[in-house]
Amino acid sequence: MLNVAHELRMDGGDIVNAIRWIRKSRGYTIRGLSMKSGVHYVSICRYETGKAEPSVRNLTRLADALGCKVDDLLAHRNDTTTERSA
Repeated sequence: MLNVAHELRMDGGDIVNAIRWIRKSRGYTIRGLSMKSGVHYVSICRYETGKAEPSVRNLTRLADALGCKVDDLLAHRNDTTTERSA
């Protein structure tokens, strides 16, 4: 499996960039990911532009469709929180 968390840290990404980066690395369009995950394409657009955050349910659906763990999508956010509290 792709080491997503490492790649995202290298890019300085967050959940917005995580969804976009993994989607593109898997060769999915937003509509293709929508069809595979069952998450409406407008919602995915909003997540990728930072206009909304996915619910736990949709985050799980996206991770399953992308072949990664929910933790991979949240990895950078947790790293940032840890760095700020140090």
